[in-house]
Amino acid sequence: MLKIEVTEEFEKLARECIDVWGVKDQISVAQEECAEFLVASSHLRRKRPTAIEEAIEETADCLVVMHEMAVLLGVDKVNEVIDSKLNRVKQRLSKARQEGKHGIQD
Repeated sequence: MLKIEVTEEFEKLARECIDVWGVKDQISVAQEECAEFLVASSHLRRKRPTAIEEAIEETADCLVVMHEMAVLLGVDKVNEVIDSKLNRVKQRLSKARQEGKHGIQD
């Protein structure tokens, strides 16, 4: 389903970032990118004119740094947890359907 897939080239780049700037700085970058995504998602909810482009940019930034974090923490371990999380979502969706919940709530 959903898996973190890391090419050799990306893994080399991620490890070089960690080697050059250090673990603490890379974690800080990940925090900052996630915070910027939070702001962009807020702009989406408020329908700001540039919100879609901003959200796309911040989504890409977050995905890059989350892949870096997966390299740092262990891609296989992260993928195991992803599987567990997705199974939990499936269970929740099944329960929601049984309860008659559907549609987007604004």
